[in-house]
Amino acid sequence: MQDRKKLAKHQTPSAAKTNIMYNIKKVLVGCTFFLVIVFLLQLFFGFSQDTSDNQNQGINLKFSVHDIYLAAHILRSKGEDNFSSDQFKDDIVLLQKYMEGLSKEHYDKLMAIDPSEITPQNMDSPKLKDVRLFIIKATETSFFGKILTQTYEYGKACRDQWQKNYPKTFDIIKELTGLPLNKTFTVYITHPSLKNRLTLQNDNAILWGNYEEWDNYSTVYLWHEVMNTYLPQDDVGRAVLELLCENHLRVQLNGGDYPPFINGTPDLKETKEKILDDWKAFLNSENKDILKFITQTKQKLTSTQ
Repeated sequence: MQDRKKLAKHQTPSAAKTNIMYNIKKVLVGCTFFLVIVFLLQLFFGFSQDTSDNQNQGINLKFSVHDIYLAAHILRSKGEDNFSSDQFKDDIVLLQKYMEGLSKEHYDKLMAIDPSEITPQNMDSPKLKDVRLFIIKATETSFFGKILTQTYEYGKACRDQWQKNYPKTFDIIKELTGLPLNKTFTVYITHPSLKNRLTLQNDNAILWGNYEEWDNYSTVYLWHEVMNTYLPQDDVGRAVLELLCENHLRVQLNGGDYPPFINGTPDLKETKEKILDDWKAFLNSENKDILKFITQTKQKLTSTQ
């Protein structure tokens, strides 16, 4: 110990300066890491909260990011068809290429898994045991850190938009459907440059991510996913759902008119055209019951075939 003290006393000025600079760099690195953690925590706690003003009734969405599921979704979303936007596309492709270079074998195994198995609830499933560590490695890369920040920012924007529009849109949907709207869902946010839209009814969950193609896009489609759990999923039920959300609700928020129908499922266009006059009459009726309307519409279409 005494020898070390003697050495310290006899350090050259340049050596002492080097030690000082080294210690300054350590402090700066530590501060930078701390600030990054604080920033991510602020983003997380800024939007991962209940979004209904009245938690005891109505539709309550809880926005969340599941890191491992987010990484799995990104890695599986290879190819142009999976992108909703070119924004941040390079960041996503860099992560995909890096992980494929790290282990093509594990990447291929991940791609071979049935898409229905890739959900937040299944990340600990035995079916994913061969690729779970591979997915976790992706979350530990600097590429993923950048993507995670982008996803948190998008999640906060979705939450804020939903919260802003909720009072008006709840009243519209409630009046048009006559249904008891009192469910709670967890919305798992994924990257906005990749397409993701799915309702997991058994888990009361919605998987959501997409470029904001027009004003209030997320609000309209989150309502679409919510109403998926209320309306029948046959052709008439799905056509009515699109008339309700993508068309009527969108117009109520953004203005305009329909038709033309927007962002619809191609094979439902003919059905929507057939029932459009009945739909308009329904909108002008009192004491609306959307399930009754769907049943009557099915019967009418069947009798005219």
